[in-house]
Amino acid sequence: MKGTKEEIIQQLINIGFTEEQAILLIIGKTILNYKSETLKSNIHTASETYEVTESEIRKLIVKHSGFAGYDHLRVLEYAKEVYGEENKEAIIKTIFKFPPSAGLNHSRVLSQAKKVYGEENENAIIKTILKHPPFVGYNHSRVLEQAKKVYGEQNEKAIIKCILKQSSFTGLDHSRVLKKAKIIYGEENEKIIIKAILKFPPFAGLNHSRVLKQKNRIGRIIGLTKTEVINILLNNPTLSSYSVKRDLAVLNIMRTLALETQLPTDKVMVKMWLNNCTKSPYVPNHNRKRISQVQNYTEPKLMAIMRKKISNLK
Repeated sequence: MKGTKEEIIQQLINIGFTEEQAILLIIGKTILNYKSETLKSNIHTASETYEVTESEIRKLIVKHSGFAGYDHLRVLEYAKEVYGEENKEAIIKTIFKFPPSAGLNHSRVLSQAKKVYGEENENAIIKTILKHPPFVGYNHSRVLEQAKKVYGEQNEKAIIKCILKQSSFTGLDHSRVLKKAKIIYGEENEKIIIKAILKFPPFAGLNHSRVLKQKNRIGRIIGLTKTEVINILLNNPTLSSYSVKRDLAVLNIMRTLALETQLPTDKVMVKMWLNNCTKSPYVPNHNRKRISQVQNYTEPKLMAIMRKKISNLK
């Protein structure tokens, strides 16, 4: 594009960009490398290729001006060759989520990842790339080596599983993650902390100070000490991701069952809950409401299971 700033803005407006979008594009200057007709044609082709409106393509170009210069028919075909025809929709979502991925050498990206994480994990690697596109930008050899230094060489397979299961795990500073967790849960619990992280990868990214404060508050209500709460969290790390709202719904069930069955809210009931903690404590079809908030409710799955367990004790 040639001309004065005002002339280029007008050319972009004629193609369909808003004035605000045009100003943002010329600030980046990359757009100046394209002729108006070429840009217009590329937008139309991209629209047909990805089956979206031209307006959506223009928005994407504003975010990543280099997107305007790709041969999108070739981009999509190439990506399908590497990641599979069956992943077409996921590929398109990935491109729109992370536009620079349209310009990647996908064969090399996949090959390098397989060398580190194993040929047998190809499908998992592809799934991770399409779910979390920035994954392609990591030095995977270094990522794996650093994680093994922290969590142990013997845990390599578990670490790889964590990386491919929880893509954000890849970008963490694991030395710092472990150090902070030990401050909260105790140096003596290092091995259990590592086991918790490898069992439930999201555990590594949590604010553990806040998590423990929240869980300890609930724990005190049902007669648990801080040490007991820590042990429960480290042995059941999934609980660390549950909200206060969910915890209160569980507590509501415990108290109700204790009154109905004459069974105290003690360690027996806590154990029943821990064995079934993934079951929903919310009233079905009531948008995550606990039993005290609904009249004539259908019992939540957790409540029904715990009631059955209690009856078996009698």
